[in-house]
Amino acid sequence: MRGRFHDLVLQARGLPIKEKAALARLLIEELDTSVDVDAEQLWIDEAQRRYDAYKRGELEARSGDEVMARARTVSNDWLPISSSSRGGNDLR
Repeated sequence: MRGRFHDLVLQARGLPIKEKAALARLLIEELDTSVDVDAEQLWIDEAQRRYDAYKRGELEARSGDEVMARARTVSNDWLPISSSSRGGNDLR
């Protein structure tokens, strides 16, 4: 992974977090050619279903810290692993 792409990766890694997020959003939008016109309504419906279940006592509330800690743990399961354990194929 040398040349222009490698240089871009190094530059992207040096960006402040907000600029990294903006770049990621832009790249994902360019790659995602499918547009689900119902997606927003589906998320609204899901949020309402969960809220109603919570109000009925069927779902337990969790703190933001607890949710984020779990998300970090789960995301570590699918993030690229270090080059030392994968033969040097990633960009770390």
